[in-house]
Amino acid sequence: MSPKSLQVGHYNANTFRKKFVEVFASSPKYDPKALNDVLVLIDMIGRDPCIIDRRWAAYMLATVMWETTSLETHYVQAKDKKGHPLFNKFGRPIMLKRKAWVYKMAPVDEVENGRGRRYHEPVKVMLLDGGGARITEPDGDQFSISKSGLIRRLTKHATMGSRDGGPHHKPSIRLRDRNMRISGAGTCN
Repeated sequence: MSPKSLQVGHYNANTFRKKFVEVFASSPKYDPKALNDVLVLIDMIGRDPCIIDRRWAAYMLATVMWETTSLETHYVQAKDKKGHPLFNKFGRPIMLKRKAWVYKMAPVDEVENGRGRRYHEPVKVMLLDGGGARITEPDGDQFSISKSGLIRRLTKHATMGSRDGGPHHKPSIRLRDRNMRISGAGTCN
């Protein structure tokens, strides 16, 4: 780790706010409401004693920006060539539907959005000695994940992810498997 990238403690919220607006305000995806959410996130990153490298924080922020950018629908009043508002024959304004991608920087609802994808089905997670975990998918494929993040197949021909709505196999439950629990897709508790 480079000494230049070392960051211990809180980030300066005022400086961050100023730079965030300076860099992103000109983007059509910019939403001023996202600023408060990103400041909460940067405060949480600053309070976490395990995040000591600015590059880690930058990667987290970039991931949050990418993952929470969503399509928003809004309505604008139609205008003529001279910029005057248009009205229908009843005197009501003519509204046009517009969609735009917007930075949210806040938690998004992903419940039921994975339907039809390989990560939709819940998995069983069993914590292992040494900090790792064993994952059992609905189709019976099993993997172990070490504390360092190394993934190893435990069943022959195992492939990550199971077909949504595909066949479910009931793996044999041994006595030591009692601490296994069903987790939502993509989560390991």
